[in-house]
Amino acid sequence: VSTAERLIQPPEAKGQGVPSGYNDLDDLLRGFRAGQLVLLAARSRVGKTSLACDIIRQVASQGYTVVFFSLEMTRSEIWERMVCGQAGVSLHALKSRQALPAEATALRTAAAEIASNYIVVKDSPDVTPLSMRGFCRKVQHKQGLGLVVVDYLQCIKSGKDKHNRYEAVSEVSRQLKVMARTLNVPVLALAQLNRTAEQ
Repeated sequence: VSTAERLIQPPEAKGQGVPSGYNDLDDLLRGFRAGQLVLLAARSRVGKTSLACDIIRQVASQGYTVVFFSLEMTRSEIWERMVCGQAGVSLHALKSRQALPAEATALRTAAAEIASNYIVVKDSPDVTPLSMRGFCRKVQHKQGLGLVVVDYLQCIKSGKDKHNRYEAVSEVSRQLKVMARTLNVPVLALAQLNRTAEQ
């Protein structure tokens, strides 16, 4: 009976998960829901990490604590992407020249804005789903937790012996879903597709 009553309610009464900051995505998913595992999958070098960093900034700016496990990039590389994204300054351009005065001002302002939010970046490449869950529990207990982001799925060690890559990725996916359910927070995991996906 309670399930039927919940389904009958208008959309606004059903509640929404953690907003991503992208209206079209939020309309489709109704935000990132507690206990949900969401996969962001694309082939290499199309901007998955950049999009994840943008979502993290948007979510954190709304007062949520976000934990970001970066298994491929270092903490400093992630912060550079976030600050440049917030400032609207091209990170690629800054690699070949000094920042212009207006860019420097925008970068300092952006860094201060991001620093005022709760974003925790963990860049250890040796994490397992179990160690991630333990780390997130500590953060959740200390200051709450709104979203967990993992970059990326195939880099995570399952912690169990698996004979092939498919089994290992399946096991990691299952454990990330368990983590989302146990912590009762959404988990956004990036995944790499090979080029045959385009066919």
